[in-house]
Amino acid sequence: MIRDEAIAFLRAHQPLPTDDSFARQPDLARALLTQFHQARKYFEAHPDADSLPLLLGSCGDKSGFGHYQLLDGAFMPHPAHVVVPHLISALRSPHLGVRFRAAELSALFSDDQLVMPLLKVYQHGDIDEQDAALLALTQNRSAAAREALRSLRPSVTDTEHVELLDEYFGHDAF
Repeated sequence: MIRDEAIAFLRAHQPLPTDDSFARQPDLARALLTQFHQARKYFEAHPDADSLPLLLGSCGDKSGFGHYQLLDGAFMPHPAHVVVPHLISALRSPHLGVRFRAAELSALFSDDQLVMPLLKVYQHGDIDEQDAALLALTQNRSAAAREALRSLRPSVTDTEHVELLDEYFGHDAF
């Protein structure tokens, strides 16, 4: 796959079908996920900032049968100032899979600009989005993230989230 083919494929699949759709159509799943894999591998080997929003936007719900979790390899070669604006945009996406994957990737890029979008994902997302957003916020060592987590903590009821925040702040913090 060459750059133009990879970009065209990703543009045409914003986002890819859901895992449920893929399960009902295994031949389609195999074809699309193979092409997604080839595009991702191309951009790992040839970092290209133009690919970042397209890779994120391609993420359907769930895991893409393991393919979406591998996106970090295409993002890590880029500096935070290149990646963060794309993450912020993806965190505001109407598509659950795009928001979830952006929240997961946000854990790799500690930046104050991600704090409020991640907080919104936590407050309005499903449990998987909440898990990813909370983990990303706890990985962000900025004062803004710490303050957002401190203000969030009293309203958190999920036992695992409470434990994560108590560990983050120290058990006697609340």
